[in-house]
Amino acid sequence: MTRRARKPTVARCVECYSRIFFDKDPDLGQIVVCRECGTRLEVIYLNPVELDWLEDGVNADMVMDSEYLDYDVDDY
Repeated sequence: MTRRARKPTVARCVECYSRIFFDKDPDLGQIVVCRECGTRLEVIYLNPVELDWLEDGVNADMVMDSEYLDYDVDDY
């Protein structure tokens, strides 16, 4: 039996509308950085994944951009 590759989770940057890909399911409240415009975003909804601007006062050490993948969803 052949396993199919899992499609990545995708959301849109609220600033520049670029696609942001997650290699695993994101967590509510997870913070990511858009590689296109540098906007810091927070996961505010999980199904479907929705992002919003990061509120002021959030610790910069919490920012994680390692979840972003550099491949195109059209590859799947």
